[in-house]
Amino acid sequence: MGMHYLIGHGERLSEPIVLPHGGNKLKDIYTYEESRERLQPELHAVIANLPRNPEIAPDDVHVLQFVLHPKYLAKSYHPSGLIKMANLSLIGSKPIRITTSDASGRDARLSRTLLVAGHRQSLERFDSLLQNPVLDRDEYSGIGDIVKIERISNYTLADKYHPAPPNDDWYELVLHQLDEGLAPDNIRGFLAFAKKLGVEVEDEMNFQSNGLLYLPVHGPEGSVKRLAEYTSVRALRPMPRLKLEPIGTGVRAVRRSVELPKPPDAPTSIDVAVLDGGLPSDNPIAPWVNYIKANPDADDDWRVLGHGLGVCSALLFGNIGSGQQPLHTRITAVRVLDSETMYDDSIGMYKTLNNIENVLESYSFQYVNLSLGPDLPIEDDDVSVWTSVLDGLLSSRDMLLSVAVGNNGELDAGSGNNRIEPPGDAVNALCVGACDSENGYWTRAPYSAVGPGRSPGIVKPDLVAFGGIKDNEFMVLGPGTSPAAIPVMGTSFAAPNALRQAIRIREICGPEITPLLAKTLLIHAAERRENDDQREVGWGRVPSDATEIVTTSDGRALIVYKGRIKPGKIIRATIPVPPHLSQGKIEIAATFSFICKVDPQSPDSYTRSALEVIFRPDANRIDKGRRTPNSVPFFSVSAKGTSDLYSTESERRSDQGKWETVLHAEKRCKASTLVRPVLDIHYNAREEGGGSHTSDELEYALAITISAPKIKNLHRLILEEYPQLVSLEPVINVDGGTI
Repeated sequence: MGMHYLIGHGERLSEPIVLPHGGNKLKDIYTYEESRERLQPELHAVIANLPRNPEIAPDDVHVLQFVLHPKYLAKSYHPSGLIKMANLSLIGSKPIRITTSDASGRDARLSRTLLVAGHRQSLERFDSLLQNPVLDRDEYSGIGDIVKIERISNYTLADKYHPAPPNDDWYELVLHQLDEGLAPDNIRGFLAFAKKLGVEVEDEMNFQSNGLLYLPVHGPEGSVKRLAEYTSVRALRPMPRLKLEPIGTGVRAVRRSVELPKPPDAPTSIDVAVLDGGLPSDNPIAPWVNYIKANPDADDDWRVLGHGLGVCSALLFGNIGSGQQPLHTRITAVRVLDSETMYDDSIGMYKTLNNIENVLESYSFQYVNLSLGPDLPIEDDDVSVWTSVLDGLLSSRDMLLSVAVGNNGELDAGSGNNRIEPPGDAVNALCVGACDSENGYWTRAPYSAVGPGRSPGIVKPDLVAFGGIKDNEFMVLGPGTSPAAIPVMGTSFAAPNALRQAIRIREICGPEITPLLAKTLLIHAAERRENDDQREVGWGRVPSDATEIVTTSDGRALIVYKGRIKPGKIIRATIPVPPHLSQGKIEIAATFSFICKVDPQSPDSYTRSALEVIFRPDANRIDKGRRTPNSVPFFSVSAKGTSDLYSTESERRSDQGKWETVLHAEKRCKASTLVRPVLDIHYNAREEGGGSHTSDELEYALAITISAPKIKNLHRLILEEYPQLVSLEPVINVDGGTI
């Protein structure tokens, strides 16, 4: 049986096209008069409830909630005309499940709450317009959008407060940074109100992300909750503590001497980093590691040095004793936990994130592992500061960040306490859970946090990799200059174990493999079974041998594409199926992924980009009256793994599914039905769920596997038929020493 390497430069088979477009206008659910009669009393009551205290609402600016009817979730139905006409500003949104007036007997459905800010006088003017039954709606263009609004309400403390375990009177407060023209006294007024209440605001230790200001605050619960009544406060919760699982499994005495391979004479020039607790001075991996301290003025925190060493060991060598090849790359260990961040510090979470942000902004790392984060499961209606900051950084960097999703998988499922922890919900990262075996039979390790993620970002974890379980632990190097392995377990080790395969792909195939393409290939090659629950294992288990990821056997071929596309444009990518294949069935598996900007103030429309992909299998099949070959479904979002919030497939497909940053599907068809098949790729951009004016190109990666078992020379046929493609032969010897 032959072994064939992946085929590169698939993008040479792509070209921009123009397709006719148009759409049916949605029939409104309510008439204007029905909406006016229902909403005007609500708006009137909301205005009556607005605080008149200028300490709470400086500039007399207030925040309201406009809840959309579920039929109007799509970007094209966004009520921007109404918001503009009423002289309001959209500052964010949240997902919600509601029953509606037109279907009061039905179950609650997914919708979204728009948070809008405006002056009292603007709201009063809007109210007076709605009171007029004979209003000239042409003169007040946009007011007709009220048919899209299901209800209007105040934004109260009950909407803002997120319960969590207490933390010594420390809280995390999220503030909307309102536009200067709307509320020039917003920040100044907030700080003055906090001072009056005796609440300490650590305003120097803040993080900003797309109009949100994340702040640590300290004070008695009553005073802090009073502060949260401030009009532009978005959210409040007890400050989450930083979480780092202890090294070892309670069997510390078990140390097995091992012989490490010789460090590479000529390491590859790939920039790899582990952000963790640093390294003990007596460690056996110095020849493989550069060492940086994010805060060189701080001392070590001795409790986390072993964790840092274990994670570096997992990245360099995998599970010691399992026969995996070491990396041919030196790595950089970055100490982001130290005596200043002390992971039991009440605001250690903020101090550590500051170290991480500084490091990632200062160095051009390509592959990075992060096995720590806040001790709090993700929430559907709010985005953690860790996720906001890291997704924002990743959106403009050529970097693959692997993240451990958390070891809380055995906690209560009903409350969601077993869900993945930030930043394991980051859509621009590779978020990794743990499985219990490297062998044929495997399942999720019981401790590994479960999905789903938010929508978009519903499939989380992205992948699982071996992380050890009791009696089958993961072996890493322990402290001491003489190399000895100790048993551990946790997603902390699964994440670098997955990342090492991405780095190995890059080592084998060279710089043609970008970090984004490496992520795409890991997901594409993941071992998945029909009955796997995506909430537990995401797209599947990472192969433990990178060679398996970049090679195919006879009768199969793997083609990779790296492309860029402008907003609103369409690219037609040819699937290189050789002509005249009439034998048997052909299976096509395809995986797209991309990196995009995010809107943390609008978790329900978090991603600003979508790739809508249309499969056209036969260039000759064109329906009468049409100019484009017929399409058939290819990518669809599975309903397996949805949360209670995103519970039905139809809801998610209606708008949310297409905004995922990873798409994967497999399709079987008769060879005779494939004639010059293509994928039409349309880049759709949005901001805060509405239209976008961006001109930024979107970078995407695509991997396609064509399987035709009866065509043994498929790989050669493709290269002969499409000479612009290139087989990416290995640039290093894939054989080597193991430990």
